[in-house]
Amino acid sequence: MEPSSQIAAAERQRLAARRPVLALRARAMAALHRFFQARDFLHVETPVRLSAPALEDYIDAEASGEAWLRTSPELHMKRLLAAGYERLYQVGPCFRHGERGQRHQPEFAMLEWYRLQADWRDILRDTVALLREVTREVTGGSLCRVRGMAIDVDAPWAEITVDEAFARYADISLDAALSAGRFEEVLVAQVEPRLGLGVPTVLSEYPLACSGLSRPIPGRPDRVERWELYLAGMELGNACSELVDAAPRAAPSTPSTTPSSAPSTSACRRPPASPSAWTAWSWPWPAPRASTRSSPSRFEPGRGGPAWRISLQRTQRWGW
Repeated sequence: MEPSSQIAAAERQRLAARRPVLALRARAMAALHRFFQARDFLHVETPVRLSAPALEDYIDAEASGEAWLRTSPELHMKRLLAAGYERLYQVGPCFRHGERGQRHQPEFAMLEWYRLQADWRDILRDTVALLREVTREVTGGSLCRVRGMAIDVDAPWAEITVDEAFARYADISLDAALSAGRFEEVLVAQVEPRLGLGVPTVLSEYPLACSGLSRPIPGRPDRVERWELYLAGMELGNACSELVDAAPRAAPSTPSTTPSSAPSTSACRRPPASPSAWTAWSWPWPAPRASTRSSPSRFEPGRGGPAWRISLQRTQRWGW
């Protein structure tokens, strides 16, 4: 057999072996759509190629000629949210330059949804229901395998605060790690591998210094309404209630509070090769004025209720 024929035959065999994985993925996607449609969410598709990318400190967009491939569908979905869409979701391709590894892919599928009149705890309940429903559809039961570990999604989910997790698993306190600029380093190397072992684990109440657009917990201005979801030591979800008033974002910095417009990224930057798989936010968008589209600084503060954005990321898009 000619070398070219051998290569073609090997490729056919490789792709044929992927059929079971692709079939499971198709069942998961069908279950996902049923979940949202049963709850009156509108399925939308927004542009993949943008004239300007979202500006994020350590997420690099992939160039596409004179434009950019989206790193998430956030920007256009927020415009729909500001136009009055109360429940919407999307699942589609996203791209991030230079992210390839055991847990990262430069092209991946992202699930993102928004729901008005909800808070971060309401959406945690949504997330529990979603994972349980999709797992039952794909596996026929409550056990799913993540990185070779069996996870029971029907079992009560564990929750631990960031302060508690650092005290239990790290060799340095949370505040000391923030002061030394080692928060993400310690989180990735010492804390994350201990989370989500056997049952899903929620890591909650993040420091404001690492969550500059998140809403502070009442009575705790240095901690915010934010949680992340972990399975088998890997981050799958990141949620927060976001500030919308311009005044707190522009407030001057104090020793105990980092201004929302300029979080301390030196303390919280994730190392280049660190694991990260899923991000999400809870957005307390006020009702928009008739003349506005998407800029929160032009909204009337204090009206409307929170919405939710959640993103299933860094999953190989096609299952190859």
